[in-house]
Amino acid sequence: MDPQQRVLMEVVYDSLCAAGQPMENLKGSNTAIYVGDPTPIHRHGLVALDLAVQIVRSGKSNVAVAARTNLILSPAMYISESNLGMLSPNGRCAMWDTAADGYARGEGVAAVIVKTLSQALADNDPIECIIREVAVNQDGKTSGLTVPCNVAQTALIRDCYSRAGLDPVNNLQERPQFFHAHGTGTQAGDPQEAEAISNSLFPVGSPAAQDAENLFVGSIKTVIGHTESTAGLANVISTSLAMRNGVIPPNMHFKNLSDRVVPFFDHLKIPTSPTPWAINHGQTRRASVNSFGFGDTNAHCILEEYTQRREKVTSSINQTFAPLVFSAASELALRQMISDHLEYLKDHPDVPILDFAYTLQDRRSTLPYRKDIFAPTVKDAIVALEALGATDAETEGMNTRFKSLNGSTKLWTIHEELLASKESSRLAEGALSQPLCSAVQILLVDILRAAGITFTAVVGHSSGEIGAAYAAGILSAKDAVRIAYFRGMHAKLAASPSPNAPRGAMIAVAESPDAARVICANDFQGHLQLAAINSSFSVTLSGDEDAIDAAESLLKAKGMFARNLKVDTAYHSAHMASCADLYYDSLQKCNIQPLPQSAEAAPIWYSSVYNGGVIYQSRVTNQYWVDNMCQTVLFADALVEAVKNNGPFDIAIESIVQVLKDIFIPVPTHMIPSKLVIAGAQLIADRLLSLTSRGSTLIINEPDLIVQTAIRAKASAKTIQVVCVTSSTTNSQINQCVYLDPSSPVHVVQSLVGKCSVFVHFSRRAASDAIRDLIVANLSSSCLKITEECDLANVLEESFSDDTLDLPSVEVFDLADVTSHKAIRETLAVVDWANSQSALAMVQSIDSQPIFRSDRSYLFVGMTGELGQSLARWMITHGARFIVLTSRRPAVNARFVNDMFTRYEAVVKTVPLDITSPESLQSVLTSMAAALPPIAGVINGAIVLDDEPFANMLFE
Repeated sequence: MDPQQRVLMEVVYDSLCAAGQPMENLKGSNTAIYVGDPTPIHRHGLVALDLAVQIVRSGKSNVAVAARTNLILSPAMYISESNLGMLSPNGRCAMWDTAADGYARGEGVAAVIVKTLSQALADNDPIECIIREVAVNQDGKTSGLTVPCNVAQTALIRDCYSRAGLDPVNNLQERPQFFHAHGTGTQAGDPQEAEAISNSLFPVGSPAAQDAENLFVGSIKTVIGHTESTAGLANVISTSLAMRNGVIPPNMHFKNLSDRVVPFFDHLKIPTSPTPWAINHGQTRRASVNSFGFGDTNAHCILEEYTQRREKVTSSINQTFAPLVFSAASELALRQMISDHLEYLKDHPDVPILDFAYTLQDRRSTLPYRKDIFAPTVKDAIVALEALGATDAETEGMNTRFKSLNGSTKLWTIHEELLASKESSRLAEGALSQPLCSAVQILLVDILRAAGITFTAVVGHSSGEIGAAYAAGILSAKDAVRIAYFRGMHAKLAASPSPNAPRGAMIAVAESPDAARVICANDFQGHLQLAAINSSFSVTLSGDEDAIDAAESLLKAKGMFARNLKVDTAYHSAHMASCADLYYDSLQKCNIQPLPQSAEAAPIWYSSVYNGGVIYQSRVTNQYWVDNMCQTVLFADALVEAVKNNGPFDIAIESIVQVLKDIFIPVPTHMIPSKLVIAGAQLIADRLLSLTSRGSTLIINEPDLIVQTAIRAKASAKTIQVVCVTSSTTNSQINQCVYLDPSSPVHVVQSLVGKCSVFVHFSRRAASDAIRDLIVANLSSSCLKITEECDLANVLEESFSDDTLDLPSVEVFDLADVTSHKAIRETLAVVDWANSQSALAMVQSIDSQPIFRSDRSYLFVGMTGELGQSLARWMITHGARFIVLTSRRPAVNARFVNDMFTRYEAVVKTVPLDITSPESLQSVLTSMAAALPPIAGVINGAIVLDDEPFANMLFE
């Protein structure tokens, strides 16, 4: 990308942020953008502003952007301008000074966001200043291309003030106090501009000429140089800043007034030090801005201070907390953003924290990489942001953020443990961690409710179900804490059924549930159990401590993510059997009473104990909490059910997104603003089978493998036979198929009579005609392959007479109609999948479409070092979730593997591979095929060196 374009885009984005205009609010809008062309002609910045003002005034656009960039990327302009004598040999802009000998080139990128005042007020936008008027004209014929004309400049200034309804010559109140001159510091331009200013604002014999008050004149070029095509916008921005601060900036390099300027300097003054911007009573701060172009185009702008500040509205609601949400386009940018805002808060300790939070949340674009903190005061925010920078947001001590969130909320006597340091914390002890975690969850629910945030559905993970029950309104806070307390107390008594009763432990593993079960059964039978299914590639194992340690070593040796959890017992394993009865008895004595739920307002609680089933008051028994402690946590199932039935939801962290990735089709929010489309395999299977009568047969044409598997898995419960059909002879997704040989179709069809069903689909024919071609007899669950070369309609007509055909009642419908189709009562339902591919397409958001697929694997050959890890990290941040790093002697970087899984739920495996050995390669490919999704890409970094001294090398 052209550096000028890249930097310009960055500056425009920063300008939108400063103007409180999130990008997502501008998508699809009538926003206008005016950018000068790439040539370094001085006028383009202010001309772009003139066009921006015109279009918002016309009503054709609500927002307009005027921008320009000027980067010095080539010496060509230096050479040509030096030849013309335009550049200063000493590299200084000495405006109107006797030493003026040309200008110094400067670099700059500028953008100005423009709205009408009424629109800005309606949108509650921050307003820097008022653009009273902009005008543009042309010099006409002069003695040279670069020679300015004071007559045209005078006419322009007068015309601009006239169009603004101002009379600076006859009315002192309507005169500017500061004039931002073009001020290049050239012998040709300075006298012409001085004469134009004098003639337009202080004409001979006018009231203004008789007044003793001087007009300050200066130029930003004496500070930053001449930014050429960006100069006009640089003048506007610097003048606006001076106006907001009430200080007229000094002119640098001014010592002696040029003799050629003296005749026009009677009512003008050049400040050489910061000067207060004084105004008379009832007067508005006003400034004129000049910008003259190479080629004789002139532009003038009148700026005024915005003084009608809005009255701050004080809410009667006691705001409980102020979440500060930071977002950026990358991790590096996020860290920089947090650092910048930390410095801002240190420099502005009096900024209202709620205003600061509002600006971050509502007046900035929301980008993919995010971090939030909770801070009731600026001081707390500074402490939290400094902690982020020091610890990279580790979770140790994270609950300190809840201290004193609201003076009316008490944290009982447990606050000491919540605020304890890492060294003194006892959170690893279940007797403390269980009630502490539940207390924090209860507090969070109360805080969110106080902020007006309600729940649609709740899902809990392990003891998190106690907090979920409270959020669902089924448990009181008192009962929730009692359940958690006795859970932790009795878990201390848990013991292994194994000889010598080793301690219990738990470990998080990046592995599929099926693979985890194999590990437990084959290597650690009776010592390890599957404790939790967190997602399709994230599980928790629980059991004897020595078995956990052995499993960790085994998995890490294979380059897999495995991390010991900080617990003192083995929840959700056989260890819990020894304390289950005691836990039940304690709950019985507590007389826990589930609360009646409101019919409408109560959130729906999806159980991670009972396969995602909905939990009502009647099901919340003492035995439920025992099962919650002892049985496997089916978190993924519960989460999927919650989203399928109550989704979509506005907020999701990365680990939850990984659970849901197979059931979501994200679409751009501006296309469907109120609903996220869900059309995943499980949902499609449920819908199809709900439309098919029990005992009938479902024939599906060209199904996707994932969908086919989901349908078959659920069809048996309704005694529905499923036949999947494909016309492709190379479709490897369909198993157990009968193939019709095109060379002898009659023979094959005759041999199949009574053995399986025949399904004919012709996409070129109408559905009513296709129905007549359906031949069904003794349907089985085999799949029938039909090649395009086979014209089975003709074959069947020749092979069988009409009286031999048994055509049951049949209906054909497209997948796109599944969600709206009425119940099917016929004995055969045919789903035309091939004509409905658009309904199956995994449509990604156009805003952030991943480069790599999350359901495929990527093999790195000869790349386990820094290069491979860096590339793998980049691929993971752009969608990849399964990476295999290989080399002959791979060095396992456990920190990198753990970091990728913790941050992105990405599985990274490191395995040995000699790419020159077919046997070694086949072994790796076989192991990948058994444990990982299909390979979508291979990145090769392996090389074979045959070194020779340079002198001995051949030319080739």
